[in-house]
Amino acid sequence: MSDDEQSPQPSPAFIPNDDGKSEAKIRIEMEAKRRKERAEEEWREYEEFRRGEREKEEEEIRQLRERRERRKMEREEEEKRLAELRQIEDQKRRAEEEERQRKKREEEQRKREERWNAKRKEWEERKNANRPNFVITNNKNKVHKKQKKKRKKKLPKSKEQLEAEKRAILEQRIHR
Repeated sequence: MSDDEQSPQPSPAFIPNDDGKSEAKIRIEMEAKRRKERAEEEWREYEEFRRGEREKEEEEIRQLRERRERRKMEREEEEKRLAELRQIEDQKRRAEEEERQRKKREEEQRKREERWNAKRKEWEERKNANRPNFVITNNKNKVHKKQKKKRKKKLPKSKEQLEAEKRAILEQRIHR
């Protein structure tokens, strides 16, 4: 064979390397390695993205919890304030009720004292009076008045008056 004629040489992809691997295998391995590195890089980016998202979510959850706690504290403070107001109102109402009852008792006591003073005054007047403490009724006057009335009725009527009365009575009976 001549130098001009060359023996068929294997394509560069199939030329064995020092370690006995062909160039195609090396390329395939390098491509696989690049894909693996790219996948690992994407995975790291994804994990970084998820970490950021998780931190945002955790921050949001923390803020929601803080807001919930703050609202809870505000509600408790409001309930305490309302309880104090109710207690103050109850005390006012009780005080007013006690004041009304006290005034009512004082008024009743004053009326009792007035009645007692009036009775005592009346008793004192009776005691100090120079007259008897009883009333004597005069039956003679009553009897005398009754007799006068009977006498007026028994006054004799004239015959003419009696006849006029009879006629009036009969006319009334007839006209009915």
